[in-house]
Amino acid sequence: MLKEWWDRRIRPDKDIDWFLQHPDSLQAGSHALRIAAIYLVVGSLWILVSDAILFLIFPDPNAYHTAQRFKGWFYVAATAVMLYGLIYWRMELLSQAAQTIGAAYEDLQAAHEELVAAESELRYQKDMAQHLVDDAPAIILLWQLDGKIIELNPYGQKLLEVDRSPDELPLPELLGTSTASLAKSLVSGEAVVSELGPWEAPSGRQIYVWWNSRLITDPSGGEEKVVSVGTDITQQRELEGRLQRLAYYDNLTQLPNRQRMQETMDQWIAAERPFTLILMDLDHFQDINDTLGHDIGDLFLQHAAQQLRSITRDGEVLARMGGDEFGMLWPHVTDPDQIQGRTQEIFEVFGPWQMLDHEFMMSLSAGVAVYPRHGDTTVDLVKNCDTALNNAKKEGRNRFFVYSEDVQERNVAAIKMSSAIRRAMEQNEFELYYQPHIHLETGAILGAEALIRWPQADGSFVGPPDFIPLAEDTGQIYDIDLWVLQQAINEMKELAAAGYPHLVLSVNISSRTINQPQALAQIVQTIAAEDVDPQRLVLEVTETAILDRDHSAAANLQQLKDLGVYLALDDFGTGYSSLEYVSNWPIEVIKMDRSFIDNIGVDEKKEAVIAAVLRLAATLQYRVVAEGIETEEQRTFLMQRGCSQGQGYLFYRPLPKEHWRLALADSPAPDTQS
Repeated sequence: MLKEWWDRRIRPDKDIDWFLQHPDSLQAGSHALRIAAIYLVVGSLWILVSDAILFLIFPDPNAYHTAQRFKGWFYVAATAVMLYGLIYWRMELLSQAAQTIGAAYEDLQAAHEELVAAESELRYQKDMAQHLVDDAPAIILLWQLDGKIIELNPYGQKLLEVDRSPDELPLPELLGTSTASLAKSLVSGEAVVSELGPWEAPSGRQIYVWWNSRLITDPSGGEEKVVSVGTDITQQRELEGRLQRLAYYDNLTQLPNRQRMQETMDQWIAAERPFTLILMDLDHFQDINDTLGHDIGDLFLQHAAQQLRSITRDGEVLARMGGDEFGMLWPHVTDPDQIQGRTQEIFEVFGPWQMLDHEFMMSLSAGVAVYPRHGDTTVDLVKNCDTALNNAKKEGRNRFFVYSEDVQERNVAAIKMSSAIRRAMEQNEFELYYQPHIHLETGAILGAEALIRWPQADGSFVGPPDFIPLAEDTGQIYDIDLWVLQQAINEMKELAAAGYPHLVLSVNISSRTINQPQALAQIVQTIAAEDVDPQRLVLEVTETAILDRDHSAAANLQQLKDLGVYLALDDFGTGYSSLEYVSNWPIEVIKMDRSFIDNIGVDEKKEAVIAAVLRLAATLQYRVVAEGIETEEQRTFLMQRGCSQGQGYLFYRPLPKEHWRLALADSPAPDTQS
């Protein structure tokens, strides 16, 4: 015990550790007992040996007695010092222990506060996690590897419209995949994605969910569980569906569009599946848009789509290719008789269409191409089918045309001709010829019709019937009409300067030019800008220029009439117009076609018709010019019925400029300007 005490005195830094290791030593009774024991031992030793030690030190009796007197005081002082030291040492130990205990208490208090804060944070995190599970906009599903559902959060129950306990739900149907295969994949430790769709909710709503599942392992060795988090992608799928429809379906008619049609053709061609492609274009659809507006035009297209849909069979494809053009695919229909029969069905479903007190006769033109006979690619088939469709339009519409090599050859020739026309305009290859108008009684030249001619290097000519119709189709007719008009005006100026101011020149204006606003504006501007007498200029138009669009054409003709020029109806008698019908237009001159004149001396009934037309024309104050006069009999007949002007081979053929001027010099002076 003393050795240990001494060691502690030598190593005071170990005191506290020793007392902490021997907590019984800090008990009050034990502590006091140790001090009393030390005092008893020291006192006993002092009593037993102090006298002997003192006698040894002071053998003289007098000195001994003197030292004896101080021995008691020394003992008291020594014991007092000893007691002080013991008590101080113990109190120091107690003070240090108290400080250590206080510090330990503070550490314990801080640890307690940390534990309280950690517990509060843990409770917050738990509440937050529960809030996320309950209120997060995602489906959170907890389930066991054996397929048993443990929990489905409220959001998931609401979204999926679950009206029963979650553990009763069929997990494979809920996840959209096999539970066993999903669990097998999850064991690897990686997240597994899967898609559910569509989930049929009790309300009938279809729901698409994107699942992300992960295996959760219990560190304490509990059963493994799987948490599957689902995202509602229903709106995304619906948007994708709408985009799919926008990409592949026509919004107006709800039919597949050109893109979908062509992709289907690509698939059938890849599978070497024979089929027939038919492209259809509604005849005169633009008239409906112009007359009743585009809203009614849209209704017309919807009606046309419904009519075509009514005869579309299973496996066939009906599409709106764009505008007023529709297309159909007939799988395994390649025989000409089959094509004839199916095409006839199409024409039979079209007929009268009533809208806003207007009745329209619905008709269409169609082109047909057969795979692989008419092409082995989608591009070639569509191109060749378009070629056949255009040919059907040229043949008079309301009919169909099957593609053939002859059609292709004609198209190639047309392309070459179009290029040649452009080159002729650029290189000024065209010329004007003049066929004189004659006073039938006197033979005097009253004027001439300016006719375009296209001479070739070999001395031959390309006749107007060979290039004018093509120029009308390509739009090149606008430039040709303007060129002819300008050349005729220049000729009028030269004639006036040469002493022939009274001569009248006639110029043919295409129906396309009359009904094309920009081209018509150029014609009006050209006439208004030239210093010529407009009453010496006659613009000839055919009845086709105004037959289909009488209201707009009449207004267009009136613009020309307002310039002071004369308007003539060319080729009267080749169409269906009557003079009564023509009276609604600003026409002043009627040019009677040679098909009328050819009947003179041949058909008495036709002669009676000619006579009646001339009488009615006189009554309506039209000036009549007879075309194609080739015999004296025809000339005499016309003069006797009141027709005073004409042209034809009896008098002159169309003449080049120099011959035309010679004819003028030889012509008798006119006695009349009628």
